[in-house]
Parts: sequence; C-alpha cells; structure tokens
Amino acid sequence: MTDIKKVHKTDNGNTLAIDAANGGKLKIDGSDVTAAMIAAGSNTGTIVAGTHAVTSGEETAGTLDIDTGLTSITAHFVQVLSGGAAATADAAISASGGTITVADGAVTLDLAENDVIHWIAVGGL
Repeated sequence: MTDIKKVHKTDNGNTLAIDAANGGKLKIDGSDVTAAMIAAGSNTGTIVAGTHAVTSGEETAGTLDIDTGLTSITAHFVQVLSGGAAATADAAISASGGTITVADGAVTLDLAENDVIHWIAVGGL
C-alpha cells in the first residue's frame, strides 16, 4: 500500500489526511479523529489507505476490486480522480469483507484507464 499524506480536499474546504509521520492517524482539518472513529464502532481501530490506478481491463469491465488487507471493513472513504478532477459523484462504491468495489456510476462516472482512486478503510485485521 502507498503512504498518503493528503488524500482529498472537499468542496467545502475540509481536508482529510493520513498523518504518516504520526503513526498513520486519520485527521480532518488537522484534528486527530482516530480515537473518535474507534469509539464509534471500529472493533480494532486499524486504518489502512492506498491508491489504485485503473487498468485498461478494469476500464473495459467498468468495475474493480481493491483488496485492503483487512478482513472486515466498518467504514471507508473513496475518491475517484479522473484527469485530476474529482469524479466520485455517482460512482457505485461498496465494501464486503476486506474488499472495496468501485464501479461505473449510473449517469456520469465511467472508469477510465489511469483514473486514480484514493481510499481509506477502517476495520479488523
């Protein structure tokens, strides 16, 4: 998996980040939210993150699976960047076991080769 320092800056200006220099703590606008997420339901508090570049085969299929390395996922965040712009609006995103599935949306998102998917998952090992 790839270390990610800045994952996404939302439209309303909030920054979601993984603080790789501080044990991988999840931060929103600089505030550590790791403990709050653990208290809210993560049974182990394990947070993993990475990036995935869409392949030509995944583009053709219109779907892809990301193995997070977790056995179960209690929360996840996914951001699809197409041509450097956020394209997640109607993406079909789901999680089962330790896998996040990203698929073409109903209207606007068509996964394309070299689109970049940034993801964060919280769950059990």
